[in-house]
Amino acid sequence: MINGLWSGTLVSSHDQYSKQMPVTVEFRQYLSGLRVHFHSQTSASGSLFAGIVEEDNGMFNIYCVYRNEPMGGARGQLSIHHGTMILTLEEPNRIEGFYFNYPPERATDGRIHLARVRGVSGHGTSLNERKTSTSN
Repeated sequence: MINGLWSGTLVSSHDQYSKQMPVTVEFRQYLSGLRVHFHSQTSASGSLFAGIVEEDNGMFNIYCVYRNEPMGGARGQLSIHHGTMILTLEEPNRIEGFYFNYPPERATDGRIHLARVRGVSGHGTSLNERKTSTSN
């Protein structure tokens, strides 16, 4: 469904949502779960817990608790912190959502927009589309 490499942008409360930062996210789906690896110019995050949930409205949300670590020159500006992402599979090749960090460590939040770069989207359809087509 979402396995593969995705790229897009993030806007953050850190700079009053004024700058679009390029990001890449790799989703690795396994029989036993989901792993999420997030990369920006300043940091990298890995999932501590991640899962896909079908909501009451039939949409699929990705919930991810992560640990973020600064990279390179950002080490003086950022510190290790934890947070949560709530992302929605809007279309087979588009994911959008929010993130927020644990306030005592880094009190910021933002929006994430992603498009599929490579990976399999479930034979050309998302689970949302499969559900709709099989219920007709």
